[in-house]
Amino acid sequence: MTETKRSEDGVDLETGSVTSLDARSQLGNDIHILGINYFKNNFGCFPCVNRYSLNDFSTVYNAITHLNTLDNYQKNIVLVRFNRICHFINKEYFLIKWCYTLSKLFVIMTGIIAPALMSINVQTDTFWYAYIYWIVWTIQIIVSLTTAFASFYKWDKKYFIYKAYKTKIEQELWLYLELIGRYGIINKKCSEEANKKRTSHKTKLNLFLSRLEILFKRLKDADLDIEITEDDNQSKEGDNTRPTTVIPNATNSNVDGGSNPIDDELADPLTDGKNAEDLSDLLMSKQVDIKPPSDLPTSNEKLNSTKRPGPVNPPSPTPTESVYTEQQNKISPREFMRLTQEWKREKEYAREAEMKRRILERELMEEKRMAEDYKRENYMIQKEMSELNERYKKRYETDVLELQDKMELYTNTVLKYSNDLDSIIKVQYLVRKYLKNKNKK
Repeated sequence: MTETKRSEDGVDLETGSVTSLDARSQLGNDIHILGINYFKNNFGCFPCVNRYSLNDFSTVYNAITHLNTLDNYQKNIVLVRFNRICHFINKEYFLIKWCYTLSKLFVIMTGIIAPALMSINVQTDTFWYAYIYWIVWTIQIIVSLTTAFASFYKWDKKYFIYKAYKTKIEQELWLYLELIGRYGIINKKCSEEANKKRTSHKTKLNLFLSRLEILFKRLKDADLDIEITEDDNQSKEGDNTRPTTVIPNATNSNVDGGSNPIDDELADPLTDGKNAEDLSDLLMSKQVDIKPPSDLPTSNEKLNSTKRPGPVNPPSPTPTESVYTEQQNKISPREFMRLTQEWKREKEYAREAEMKRRILERELMEEKRMAEDYKRENYMIQKEMSELNERYKKRYETDVLELQDKMELYTNTVLKYSNDLDSIIKVQYLVRKYLKNKNKK
């Protein structure tokens, strides 16, 4: 009864077969599961800040804590390790995402604003000429600094890498919880899966943890490769002493039972593994007498004989030349693995370059579209300005003509009234003169 119970609870870490309970599983029954507040972020109470490392972490926490096939020790390992990895990736991804997005948007906007300001700042006698000049100069300095920082910290490459691995790690957790994909394949070496004909979270725990660590290690390696890629490329372009052929070092391979990678990288195929006598043959030149073959015909025989001489066979290679050719063409397993890794790395670089090229093409198309929209808006504004000028010009001319007509009318009225006034004054003068004369009489 006890053996059967232990065989159902224990799992072999290497083969996945059912074994007896070990000290870790016995200790796991006495350990309490960590509360959900343990995984809360430091600033999770603030708005616009995630409380946990994952949006659905409460759902994941409830799903893992209710797995009956895992003990408390294994549940704590899964929760803690996954939370640490997600917290690290989210922190780096959040910073890189904002730096990459803001720098791109700033460069795009300033690339449109600066030429527009320079195009309107053509009159040197205006008061805003100096202000616009220094504004554009400051914008160009900030754009150069932003581009330099983006190139130095490599925000574009890190943004896509962290985004891809963040999605992969979250997907790996859901695949494990749902027992689909690689976690749904039955392992024939595991007796529990073979008997029940289905997988469980307990039997696939080691696979999940190993996959989690592998993905995290690949992320760190990719981050390190991005940091040292530029330095490696510069050293490869400027260093002409690096050998193109790598062979095992004879001294180290005989003593240690294997080749040293540093010595293999600096090995010389012409001198390594050779004694003083072989080196003297390579360094010392010998005088060689070249004599024609005895079977060649003379000049008289060529004229007299109609028989064509047979073909001349080339000299056979010496044993030393064949051995040297075989040693030169031979590639060690370590060299083959290194070349394979370089080929994979170059393939990754080519894929990233293609992705970056597509992104640049998309951004170029977007800039072209924005430039066309700007030209269209400028044309519409100029058209509206011309229409307004024509309209106000016609209105001004009409108003001027009306004012001229009114002025002529008022002038004629004033002249008429002035003539009437003159006649009235003359009449008054005559009346007064008449009255004066009458009073005298």
